[in-house]
Amino acid sequence: MQRHKVFLLLVMMVVYVPVGTLLHESGHILIARLLGYHTALHYSSMDWYDAAMRPVANSRDSFLITLGGNLVLDTISTGALLVLLIWRGRIARWFYWSLVFLSMLIYRHIVLTLIGLVMMAQGHSPVSFGRDESEIATYLHLPGLVLGWSLCAVSLLALYFLFFKAIDGKTRRRFLIALCIGCPAGYMIWMQWLGPKWLP
Repeated sequence: MQRHKVFLLLVMMVVYVPVGTLLHESGHILIARLLGYHTALHYSSMDWYDAAMRPVANSRDSFLITLGGNLVLDTISTGALLVLLIWRGRIARWFYWSLVFLSMLIYRHIVLTLIGLVMMAQGHSPVSFGRDESEIATYLHLPGLVLGWSLCAVSLLALYFLFFKAIDGKTRRRFLIALCIGCPAGYMIWMQWLGPKWLP
């Protein structure tokens, strides 16, 4: 029974990468469509065009479309975590784990920060931790690293509440093991194999 639970958690973590990525890109697409642009979805990005199929030149629209990915993902994640914390003991088990899954979406900022730190250790100087975050910071005339660190801090706070307040003690160890194994595996499967084939 314990192996069955670990396996299910592993599957959830593997699926987390493509679902989180596509939800993020869908946020961009939602705003772009609302602004009247044509869009194209790829496995880890999206493109938007005007009626003449030319890339967007409007800086304000580009900012809103870029902001849309983070807004959609972070709103879903924060809402799911709040529901978990308030009604944890009064919801069905399947719904509970669905909310845990959605709550994890905000941890994209932690991953981007870790990648940014690796880049800095290799001698690079990223403007911000994440391409979208860099563009948002530039538009708002903010220091890119400040925005990146701020989003990472909020994500770490959310992780604390999820791990220590929403997930029971007996499940935490299995959850952590599945997280450390499943997410890297999901990244490799989606970004290197399935994604380029299904949504080039």
